[in-house]
Amino acid sequence: MQSITVYGSTAEKLLPQLLGNDGWDKLINRVKVAGITVYRKARKVVIKLSSDVFIPMQALEEFERAFAGLLGSDSVSVDIRVRYEMDKPLEELLKEYWDSILYLINRQVAVSKGIMAGCGFELDGKRLIINLRTIGSEILKSNRCDVQLEDLIEELFSKRVKAVFKDLPIDQSDKEEYIKIKEEEEWRVIENAISEMAPKKKKSARKKSRGAEADPDTATVISGRDFSDAATEMAEVTRMMSNGFQELGKIAIKGDVFRVEFKELRNEKHL
Repeated sequence: MQSITVYGSTAEKLLPQLLGNDGWDKLINRVKVAGITVYRKARKVVIKLSSDVFIPMQALEEFERAFAGLLGSDSVSVDIRVRYEMDKPLEELLKEYWDSILYLINRQVAVSKGIMAGCGFELDGKRLIINLRTIGSEILKSNRCDVQLEDLIEELFSKRVKAVFKDLPIDQSDKEEYIKIKEEEEWRVIENAISEMAPKKKKSARKKSRGAEADPDTATVISGRDFSDAATEMAEVTRMMSNGFQELGKIAIKGDVFRVEFKELRNEKHL
């Protein structure tokens, strides 16, 4: 890592190629470069700016692309970080820059885009309450969006807050309907998984081994293969293994499914 302090230099001197762009022409002389940090192993350049005017996210992204182009390598990433030096109350700063703050969070955590769309906020002392227009506070917290939001506000405005996500309140009838739909969806996923795991019926029936009769109560095989040999109790299998009989090989377990638990994973798969 190598740090270069260039405080007082303007963005115009750092990247004159941006001149001529309508968006930057109005801002570039008021944006100061506080420092540049180069992470060689990570192939990343972090540029720290200070400004007394808000810079739209589109302009910052253009700055990142332009500077990356000067480096002449697609494998080097450029990260622009701005600290705003404004003598305004935090609530006023948040109102003016809220859309860009949401944009930055959504860029870091894609799943937050739909959940935080159209959300508002209220500032209660040092508590920043984000009022969602849907239900998803637990998902946001599990992805540490609250921590990222706190760190981002401190980085932008040098103010520390505690971010709290608040779900859209729903009445009892809507809640019951939501739970019902969710349970039906869970069971649908379970049934589909079981049907996919169950082996397809063969046209020719398998020959009976050792003259054993087919068990009419045999349930559908979910995994593995069926067998018609005499069953051995698990206690007996355990006893044989504890007595040093280690050559049992693979064993098949026959029983009834009495409960199925369903869990949705973060990658949208189901367990």
